[in-house]
Order: sequence, then C-alpha cells, then structure tokens
Amino acid sequence: MSGKGEVVSVKHPEKGPDGKDIFIDFGMIGPANAKGALVLISGTHGPELFAGSGPQAALLNSGLIGDYDDLHVVLVHGHNPYGSAWMRRTDHKNIDDTNKPGQVEQRLSTLDWLITLFDPSLSARYME
Repeated sequence: MSGKGEVVSVKHPEKGPDGKDIFIDFGMIGPANAKGALVLISGTHGPELFAGSGPQAALLNSGLIGDYDDLHVVLVHGHNPYGSAWMRRTDHKNIDDTNKPGQVEQRLSTLDWLITLFDPSLSARYME
C-alpha cells in the first residue's frame, strides 16, 4: 500500500464559537477498489474528538497500514464538528445520534458524505 493518502474536508453549514468555518475531515489511504475497508470515526460526540484522534494518529504513525495492500482506510475526523467546536455532545440541531435514535435520519447527510468516498460521482453535491 502506498504511504500517501488523500484528505477531503467538507465545510459544516454553521460556524465555530470563534466565527471561523468548521469541517469534517476524511483521510483516505489505499486503493478505493480494495477488497477490504476500515473506517475509524472520531468526534461523534463533539468533545470525544480529542480522545478519538489519538488512536487515529497512532495508527498512522505505526506503519501498520502499509502492511495491507488490499485495504482502503478511511479516517473520519470530527464526525460532529459543531459539537467538537462548541464542546457539546449534540450537533447544531441539538441531536445526539446515539441517545435519540428516532432523530438519526436528520443526520443522514453525514452518512451521505461517507458514501461519496466510495462513489466519487456522488460527491458534487457536497463539494460545491
């Protein structure tokens, strides 16, 4: 597997507390058409981003990813960038995906972002 990857950052519609743009970042390593995939997510509950980033960084620094030639690795950094920026478990709509499953469909756009990683033809609606 190549040691190089790609990072795609998608701007969130809201701003952080400092008025700056906030993003969800997707780091992708390995062939997109690989037989296997590993998706590691940090920051579903905003403040957890800091702890979740540690294992992602450790994996990148370990060299283990290079041991697998047919693996596509996706690192989702800041699954809930609004919650991370504002130090809240909920998103900008005050939704906590894991505690209010009936409201998960309101956050399906995050899943759509992941889908675009595997089918780039769908990415146009997010990369405007």
